[in-house]
Amino acid sequence: MKKSNVLSVAAIIMLLLTSLLTNITYAETSSIAMELDKTKANVGDIIVATIKINNINNFCGYQINIKYDPSILQAVNLLTGEPISNFEMPAVDGTLLIDDEYTPIDATKNDVDAGILNFGKAYAAAKQYRESGKPETTGIIGKIGFKALKTGNTSIGFEDTNVLPDGIKGTNLFDWHTQIIRGYEVVQPKMLTIVDPTQTPTQTPVATPSSTPSNIPDVTLPKDAHIALELDKTKVKVGDVIVATVKANNLVNLAGFQVNIKYDPNVLQAVDPVTGKAFTNTTGLVGSELITNKKYNPLKIATNEINSGVINYSSIYTELEAYRGSGAAEKTGIIGKVGFKVLKAADTTVKFEEPESMPNSVEGTYALDWYMKTMKGYEVIQPGKITVTKKPQPTEIKQPDEEIPAAVGEHYSYLTGYPDKLFRPEKSITRAEAAVIFAKLMGANENTKIDYSISYNDLDSSHWAYWAIKFVSYKKLFTGYPDGSFKPNQNITRAEFSTAVFKLLVSEKGLEEKEIEKFKFDDVKGHWAQKFIEQLSDLGYINGYPDGTFKPNNNIKRSESVAMINRAMGRGPLHDAPQTFDDVPQTHWAFKDIAEGVLNHKYKLDQEGKEYLLEVIEK
Repeated sequence: MKKSNVLSVAAIIMLLLTSLLTNITYAETSSIAMELDKTKANVGDIIVATIKINNINNFCGYQINIKYDPSILQAVNLLTGEPISNFEMPAVDGTLLIDDEYTPIDATKNDVDAGILNFGKAYAAAKQYRESGKPETTGIIGKIGFKALKTGNTSIGFEDTNVLPDGIKGTNLFDWHTQIIRGYEVVQPKMLTIVDPTQTPTQTPVATPSSTPSNIPDVTLPKDAHIALELDKTKVKVGDVIVATVKANNLVNLAGFQVNIKYDPNVLQAVDPVTGKAFTNTTGLVGSELITNKKYNPLKIATNEINSGVINYSSIYTELEAYRGSGAAEKTGIIGKVGFKVLKAADTTVKFEEPESMPNSVEGTYALDWYMKTMKGYEVIQPGKITVTKKPQPTEIKQPDEEIPAAVGEHYSYLTGYPDKLFRPEKSITRAEAAVIFAKLMGANENTKIDYSISYNDLDSSHWAYWAIKFVSYKKLFTGYPDGSFKPNQNITRAEFSTAVFKLLVSEKGLEEKEIEKFKFDDVKGHWAQKFIEQLSDLGYINGYPDGTFKPNNNIKRSESVAMINRAMGRGPLHDAPQTFDDVPQTHWAFKDIAEGVLNHKYKLDQEGKEYLLEVIEK
């Protein structure tokens, strides 16, 4: 079988929550540092903490634990100024771990009431990253804002924590072999003094580090402990759906798992057993009974390889201390279900299988207890062979229906590439660039005349995007900030862009706001853009990330923005398009969406509604 090129989710759990691996690599003259933009600030100021690494060989991921005094400082999002929540990734993206080609994922375990930020990020496609031969070694992990609340001497710094028992001063760094890196220096920032401009600052004691964790007890599993894969039928016909159920039995103190299921994609298609919808590379198992209690913040990750016939899924509690403290451990129940639609008559199998990305697994399974120790000594129960019989041949040949003519139309571009023939799909876009995109979508250009005036204090008619900003403000897609600015050169966030998309649909398609009964993203609860994000998601126009988050305050990338617009406007993706940009090959996930957005073209729709290029319209 084709080996998985996706980083083991057990390793991801290690990256983001604790340390599980014993292999160690060493780096010389290397460091991770936190730098503050100021060491003396006034009450009300925002202090910017920048996290940097230097000379970390083959850097692939990290987890860090930051401690501050919440009575003096408030952690805030640098883009919005809003307080950071326990479920929000606190760091604004830097220069590292941002390449979508290697599937960056992140997770958080903050406790802002206690003044703790615990978060991590890693490339999931570690093998693909490794094979590129282009490691990241030096740069910015991200930036965090801290608002000064009152006067005093205080500190912000990396600090050891129970969930990082093998960490170096509250940090863990990992290379592209998913090995822990040792031998680097941890550089802490200087003391911080907060003053009232009219008063003399007073002394405030600094919080001391927490104690080290106690010894972790060993647990012997019962003899009947097992993980089983059960099929509801093994004798089937073409067109049938087989339901495969993954079950756990007597896995004492179960807090997380990962399973790797292998099947033949030429014979079977992975589907949701309830809806029949085909699985994607990020679809997780359904119908779980275990690791679902939101009180303990479950993290779910799917890293499937549908084309190769691999379902790889995991779930883990991140609030382990609270879970242990409850005394109510999970051990027996359904891990999840997946359906398999039979495509053709051929005997086949569905089974657990150990991939390259899960070394030392138990037949393609991991189970972790509530101390994050991997369990051993349980049995893995595999299902039997599946026998597929052919459907009886019809006695009467039915003539095919008369071909339905395809719909034909024209679409015009709403964004462009750069003069050097690059598109830069991973680049963030500014509010001015976004305004131009939306103005063009609504048919406006530099010559469009409207009777409307704007008075943003950081914008005048000489700005290159003035016409577009004026138009989208007139259409109420964009507004300024409370201080009277527009911030045209500031990168636009996923929340701001989603809001503009929603208002575009209100203006162009008559979309109406409605009350959302079921919420999909925990990290947008209470966010100012929650209703816009959730309604667009409910309509199927936008998606979140594999871990179930939306990351509303992250900057949106050019590739993400064009895909979101196309879904909302019912355009593309454009099939049979030529390659236009050197940095967007046909294998890029957004190639067809980017082609739809940049090419003036005639198109046709096939009977399934897919859009195909007929002709590029020359400008």
